[in-house]
Amino acid sequence: MSETADLFGNEQENSQFNACVGNNGWRGMFSHIDGYQSATLVMLESILSQYIPDVDYNRPEHAFLWNNDTSAYPILFTARHFIEIYIKQKIDTINYFKVKENIDEKLVKTHDIERLWNIFVDIVERTKDSRLAVYIEKIAPYIQDFNSIDPTGETFRYPYSSEGAMHLEGMGVIGLFNFYNKFTELSKICESFTYEMDSLVDEYKAKTFTKSLSRKDIEAIAQELPIFEEWSNPSFSDIKKT
Repeated sequence: MSETADLFGNEQENSQFNACVGNNGWRGMFSHIDGYQSATLVMLESILSQYIPDVDYNRPEHAFLWNNDTSAYPILFTARHFIEIYIKQKIDTINYFKVKENIDEKLVKTHDIERLWNIFVDIVERTKDSRLAVYIEKIAPYIQDFNSIDPTGETFRYPYSSEGAMHLEGMGVIGLFNFYNKFTELSKICESFTYEMDSLVDEYKAKTFTKSLSRKDIEAIAQELPIFEEWSNPSFSDIKKT
């Protein structure tokens, strides 16, 4: 897992979209506190404004709390939490409709994104279903980025690690517009994968698969075979070998 999606790259041409982090940000808890407080208000007000459009929720008293530097932490933490629970849910669903083995609950409850990804890759590969396997390559670059910057879900949650080291010291800035575009791409991939999974859940309920072949594989093989009456022909032996 070495390819990257450049989720956390900085803005080269549009520096106004950069959020200062690490040593380049406000040291200590203040930016996190302000960011999470404002995120709560902004998200609530965005919902409430749909029902009470005449009320101005963009009050000046909140303006100093919500800016690039404070918003980055709750935004990126929320995004990171999304991908963690997304992977966990997919592991559970795939295990439900095909693999059907006991998964160590402590392992699934982990916040370690790399461990979760390895479980996901393993269980997908064990299904022997290419329709699932194709998404490993699509999602892997984004997992790589999250794992490199926030392997355990603590980087955007707190300013310091449990050992007292400051998070994101080597970063300086994170481009929020870049992240928005890349996260939108990831969201579309995840949405497509979810639709595929919903279809497969129903398909696998019919039990039209083998240990090594999905129904799609069986259908493809069936289309390549000659009609039953021709199976006694010598040429059928060559077909079976292929």
